[in-house]
Amino acid sequence: MSLPDSPPPALSRPVIFLHGFNGTAERWQDVFDWLTSGADPVNKSGGILNAGEFDSIDPEANLFSLRLSRPYNSVEKNKDELKEAVEAVLRATGKEEVDLVVHSLGGLNARAYLQDADEKVNKLVQLGTPNHGSQLANLEKFFRENFDYPILPPVDDPEVRRVLDQLSVDKDDKNGVPRNPWLRDLNNDWENQRDKADIMIIAGAGIPTVTGGPGLTVFGDGVVTRRSAKLDGVQRKTSWFRNHGALQNSGKVMEATANFLAGHQLAESENLFDRPEDVLKAAELVSGREDSGSGEVERAGLETVKRATRLPLLDPAFQMGLSLGIISAMMGGPKESLPLVQISMNNQSAENSLQADYEIDMALANNQLKGSGKVDGDDFAEVADFNEGKVSWKSAVGLLASGLTLEVGEDEKSITMKGDMAGVSTDLTINLNFNEEGNMTGIHTLGRFNGEKYDVRSTIDMGTLLRGAGSGQQPHHEGQMSVSGVVNGDQMSRNYKVDVQKQGGNLEFKAKADGTRAQGQDIGVAVKVLERP
Repeated sequence: MSLPDSPPPALSRPVIFLHGFNGTAERWQDVFDWLTSGADPVNKSGGILNAGEFDSIDPEANLFSLRLSRPYNSVEKNKDELKEAVEAVLRATGKEEVDLVVHSLGGLNARAYLQDADEKVNKLVQLGTPNHGSQLANLEKFFRENFDYPILPPVDDPEVRRVLDQLSVDKDDKNGVPRNPWLRDLNNDWENQRDKADIMIIAGAGIPTVTGGPGLTVFGDGVVTRRSAKLDGVQRKTSWFRNHGALQNSGKVMEATANFLAGHQLAESENLFDRPEDVLKAAELVSGREDSGSGEVERAGLETVKRATRLPLLDPAFQMGLSLGIISAMMGGPKESLPLVQISMNNQSAENSLQADYEIDMALANNQLKGSGKVDGDDFAEVADFNEGKVSWKSAVGLLASGLTLEVGEDEKSITMKGDMAGVSTDLTINLNFNEEGNMTGIHTLGRFNGEKYDVRSTIDMGTLLRGAGSGQQPHHEGQMSVSGVVNGDQMSRNYKVDVQKQGGNLEFKAKADGTRAQGQDIGVAVKVLERP
């Protein structure tokens, strides 16, 4: 959290701050503290207003935080509660219009309110609003519909289903029919909404974000891509290296928001940086990608290469499980409700062995992934830091250290992996493949490993996996994943039996290799997405 150094401007109209999906009214406290700071405050807090409880509004106040009756109701219900709050604040203060500062879903609630003939909004600031939908809502629906596994919120009812539909990505299916007709209608009415109020949009960038492509982009806040937040004909700002929830606590965001509401001239640059060093980081992230070069690579010995290729990060089943685990963790919402993800892997044969255990905790500020185990009898340990647009993956196997940088590709559908893996030079691109429904269908890893061609494809039978078996509250899903390709000049082929099921409150992904197709190897990966105690 970083409060602005400048004194706050006086705001002439009442301002209602509105939280987003699974958000809280308390998360605006930092901006309230700044706006009411100083020996002689120019603004006054009216505190938190609970939806439907507007009998004791302070008529002298001009800052109010609205708590909706439930943070995951539909836009229609939220809009009605927002409208009631606006009318109550205007009655109490004697003003004719309010300004709105809204986060995430709150921006869609506000746009729906602007469609009313009797709306009373002068200025609107959106922070991280998915104006064209968020792929995380699509993934949440996917887990609910196919695995009976609600992640956020952990309840399931018609109102929750409705708002997830409204938050899903606005795009056409293969027949040209909108997948989110509600959002399409809202966006088709944008010119009408834009004419009702003076609007500014602030979106995040620098955090890997799942796109509606689908794929990945660094131009997002971890939940909403900058492209999704964009609307034509209004001012836009980009807050760098602040994740979705932290947009509300950025000093530069607070300053830009308050100056906009006060009618002050804003800086010409659209970029907002809370720290001076972030300017250089952003430039490097966007245009400073390292050139892998075309020179001769110092090659590792055969045994070193064999051992490195056995590490989990190169195994397609581990990559699939890691993707599932990270996406599930990202969908967990605010830090207090993020799930834990555990991954276990075993790879045994007469000549080689691997055992590894990982835990992913996205609530941590650094080193969110930690793992340890043994490869061919040698201990190894790994940590990965998912911060600021890149993943720094570090490990040590015996005396051989790994230092890899994983970075979202410019195509928004791939991840580059460059550096050194246990003594072997690595320059690979992991391409995530999806079908028309937006479901992952496989992974294609391509590049150079030890200076040799590396080209491994995996495909997963998503149709069979989703149909499932069993009954009751514990649906059971089985499918097949096939892997083939070239690793360091050697052909490889492997089949996995894949099993996904809900066990109590946890979601489990398991992949078991067919021993005959894997040359006698016994390979297994288990991923558990765990509810916190």
